Amino acid sequence: MRGQRTFAFTSRLVGVLFYLVILGCIINIAARTYYLIEGDTDLAGTWRHDPLGFDVMSFGPTDQILQFPYMYSEGKLAALRQQPNRYQLFVPFRSPIGYYDYFLSMLLFAAVVFGMWQLRSIFRSISIKEPFAAANAGRIRNIGLLLIGADIVKIINYFIFDSMAKKYFWGTELITQIGNDFWIGSLLLALSVIYRRGVEIYSDNQLTI
Repeated sequence: MRGQRTFAFTSRLVGVLFYLVILGCIINIAARTYYLIEGDTDLAGTWRHDPLGFDVMSFGPTDQILQFPYMYSEGKLAALRQQPNRYQLFVPFRSPIGYYDYFLSMLLFAAVVFGMWQLRSIFRSISIKEPFAAANAGRIRNIGLLLIGADIVKIINYFIFDSMAKKYFWGTELITQIGNDFWIGSLLLALSVIYRRGVEIYSDNQLTI
């Protein structure tokens, strides 16, 4: 049947990615837990491990005005300039931000595994001959809600992180991108409704035949 090979390859690929994601999450959790236990409590002296780093913008007071000159390519066909007010904030793993980031990472790993599990379940429940399964409408909806929830968490994280970072440097703001997951999630919610309607039409046709 046309498309059988593509579908079979995609289904196997999703299955492999599912287990790779789980393996990656386990390795990351083990590493972060190790750093949390064995990491430094401050940045004084020699660091036993590289500290946590976050891309931030800082608009706080400074003792000197930083200059950001242009770096030109050969022939001045292009120019490169460092973005003003952009920094990387380093904090120890065993710090308020470190503990908070650890909890947030666990939440992220759980969400990624859940999303991949839902996607894998979709491919395992359908085939080229039977493309509709009633349970998949709920799975597509769950993935959509997961993506929308990710953007909501990003917004909450922005304010929580900024309030914690300002205890170290006033005017520090986390650089984050918000909005893309919301639109994709909204599209999947609409798709879940269409898919559910497709299941109903497909079931009616099967009964008619």
